[in-house]
Amino acid sequence: MISSLLWGCFFILLFMRIFMSIAAIVIMGIACKGTKKDAVVQIIKVDTAFFDSIRRNSDTGFTRTIGAGEFYSAEQYYTGGDSIVSKIMKDTAGRITGFVQFHKNVRTAYAEYYTNGQLKAKLLPDSQGRFDGQAIYYYEDGRIKSKGVYDKGLFSGTWKNYSAEGMLISTDEYDSNGQLIHSVTP
Repeated sequence: MISSLLWGCFFILLFMRIFMSIAAIVIMGIACKGTKKDAVVQIIKVDTAFFDSIRRNSDTGFTRTIGAGEFYSAEQYYTGGDSIVSKIMKDTAGRITGFVQFHKNVRTAYAEYYTNGQLKAKLLPDSQGRFDGQAIYYYEDGRIKSKGVYDKGLFSGTWKNYSAEGMLISTDEYDSNGQLIHSVTP
């Protein structure tokens, strides 16, 4: 009697687990209906270990206030042997809002952050410090705001722009001079 009761409970629990799994899949399918692949949230936060390594490995550094203390401060670090200058920008609350790095006066790295630490822009500089290649801009929650390509510092080719909900709102086409040719809304 007890073993049949245990087997009955086992099958009820198994059925409930299967039912809950199917229900979760159906609910997720309904919630995702109409979304685009690019609506995926990409949480990319400030990498504090990276900034700590810059501070630790530099030869010298200092902090200066920009805008008479009303706007933000910039920590500036030098690595003499490599001729690298790293600037870490902060808001008045001390949160990192930007980063730029130069090697022999040419920009080699760039990042902007929202006050919650989420990456605002992912841009790649070329050998002359101009943005070049794939670029992605994010909303504060990590959803993609726009993405496209820079060519020698200019917008180039197709750029896609998304709403805060992750839906495609326009596709812009740029010529080789960075001029907008046309914009299409779905």
